Amino acid sequence: DPYIADAFAKLPGGQVSFVTRLLGNVFRGAVYPLIIKYNPGFQLFANPIRDFWRTSRNLGAITGTNSFELARWYLKSIKTARALVDGVPDPIADNMLRNFAVGGPMDTWGTRFRDDAVGDMLKKYRFLPEKEQLAIKKAAMAIPKWIEHTGAILEMLPKAASYRFLTESKAMPGPEAAMIVRNYVGTPNYRVKGLHGNINNQFIPFLNIFLQGYR
Repeated sequence: DPYIADAFAKLPGGQVSFVTRLLGNVFRGAVYPLIIKYNPGFQLFANPIRDFWRTSRNLGAITGTNSFELARWYLKSIKTARALVDGVPDPIADNMLRNFAVGGPMDTWGTRFRDDAVGDMLKKYRFLPEKEQLAIKKAAMAIPKWIEHTGAILEMLPKAASYRFLTESKAMPGPEAAMIVRNYVGTPNYRVKGLHGNINNQFIPFLNIFLQGYR
């Protein structure tokens, strides 16, 4: 973008960093929760539908499968998707993590909902928000938190379903299946970015995920 490039040319790096952090904090703190995090229209409908059709199109091009077959694997993979989100033991979820089909523990939703020894350790060192809340705040956030949690499971579902389909139905090796799941299934692989990807994303929210979604 010529305007972003011009900012780098005219402003010291520290000032550019300050502006991008400010923009990011405003967006993440005020805008993102309203349009994404706690938005039932996005979490329960728009995002799952978009992910299903992206997965169906890409897997169809790679393996020749169809939407009906994918839907069947969706139903079979709900338990695995939930395990990935909640951080509970599950052999398929563990295999997906080992092969980097989805992000590591600090990159996944699972760390937000873990109720085990790892979760206790993460809370101890303040990697997670404190559990203790005022009763009124807890009650007020019950429905938004349910929307967020359910949306996380629905977002993980195409990853889990596709990984199982590829490894079980197509007998594909785990690492190869993981590469497809990472890059061509469900939510695009937003971890792939250029040198200034994080900065560009502050100026134009979701720019990188849109670019990766074209793959």
